Amino acid sequence: MAIFTNNWKNAENERRGYDEALICLPPEMRGEIEEISRSNPGLVRSLGEIRLRVGARCELVADGYSYPLFYRMSAEDVAFVMDRLTDGALYPHRETLARGYISRGALRAGISGRVRYDKGSVGLGDISSIVLRLGGGSCSFGEELYRKYVERGAPDLLIAAPPMGGKTTALRSLVGYIGGGRSPRRTVVVDERCEFDPCEYSSASVDVLSGYQRTAGIEQAYRTMSAQVIVVDEIATVEEAEALRSATGAGVGLINSVHAGSPADALGRECIAPLVRDGVYSAVAFIERRGREYSFIWEDIG
Repeated sequence: MAIFTNNWKNAENERRGYDEALICLPPEMRGEIEEISRSNPGLVRSLGEIRLRVGARCELVADGYSYPLFYRMSAEDVAFVMDRLTDGALYPHRETLARGYISRGALRAGISGRVRYDKGSVGLGDISSIVLRLGGGSCSFGEELYRKYVERGAPDLLIAAPPMGGKTTALRSLVGYIGGGRSPRRTVVVDERCEFDPCEYSSASVDVLSGYQRTAGIEQAYRTMSAQVIVVDEIATVEEAEALRSATGAGVGLINSVHAGSPADALGRECIAPLVRDGVYSAVAFIERRGREYSFIWEDIG
């Protein structure tokens, strides 16, 4: 087992997510948050979520703490936020909206409301809450994570953490190292929720399949993209796990992530345990958080 600790975000990327979020907010709420930020200079660095609720408590979530806002959202405010999130065009976002989210640059919005099912299709209306999750941060222990990955012979790796624990940010960093440098490996990211920006990898051997369903994207990655490494964030179903099994059977390396409260929880997940028993994964990196510091624990499997 190895533990590495480092700071989490760089100023440029964290500011990007913060600015994108504020653009989407009603002016009065934006002013309140900017006033809070002036009084708490570290807030921009640590802000992870802005949680909006119609007629109820809205709040900022930073470093695991909640900061309530005085402003109360109205239905008109929700319409304003949705217009900003979609640049005034809901139709192109209809598929992801039906699954409860919208992606916009370094920002991802979780949408909650009244769901309607009609002949196999899903519609979402009467929106009651919106969670703005700020992305765009950089994982400054990414180099140590990559070094460990190389030292262990580029194993099939599982990255685990609780929700909002930093899995996606760590994956973004690791992808850049693996697909870059003097000896890049052809890396394909199956990015169902559009959280990886292809422009970040313009100098690397990285392809991003944005918006692909995971099972279809995994198959395309090894059958038609000649991937040497397939990266998939947040594996959650047995079907996705079986698609990964097919890929590793074809000689492709895997780097995947999963929600879990500990390394043992990760390896025991219903979708992961059969792969562990069959020796698919060789290591797990579990991300831990203490205050504003993040660390990862590396454990070899088997």
